[in-house]
Amino acid sequence: MKVLKPRVVGGLLCLAALAASLTACTGGGGGEYALPERVCGVELAPEVVEPLLPAGESLKERGEVFPERYGDCWLVVDRADVLTVTFVPLDAYNDPAVEARTLRYSGLKPLERLPFPGSGVLGDQGSVVTARCGGAGPAYFAVQVASDSLHPAETGERREALEAFTVAYVSGARQENGCE
Repeated sequence: MKVLKPRVVGGLLCLAALAASLTACTGGGGGEYALPERVCGVELAPEVVEPLLPAGESLKERGEVFPERYGDCWLVVDRADVLTVTFVPLDAYNDPAVEARTLRYSGLKPLERLPFPGSGVLGDQGSVVTARCGGAGPAYFAVQVASDSLHPAETGERREALEAFTVAYVSGARQENGCE
């Protein structure tokens, strides 16, 4: 039987601790912070929000929620903007593909099978949707979602996460704004 020297055991313990800390600080989102129940004025399930957030110590929200004219809301992890949600009330339909091109999103594809009246596009860095509202809300509104941190790093995973977040957010925004 081979006996390990105390220095070797100590080194292995340090290596194991380092590996554990690196695993906790990197990876697929979330972090030491608690995920909010509401994001930029909309109640969202944690599994919709978490994939877009990098690991970190603190998560804060800042900005305007459902403004009368135009407003941005940011999710901030450790003092870095990681997700921007822009809400714009509209009197008439605005083509989201045109807006997405002005934002220079790459890999634009239409969002299909939206569960609300409207249209949208998804790019590698974000999405833009114009949704019909009416009722107590504006005639239409546009929502832009931008992944400022480009998290997750793998583009396909980020696109899936952006699509899930966008659809859930716009659905909730329609509800919050009293849309028909």
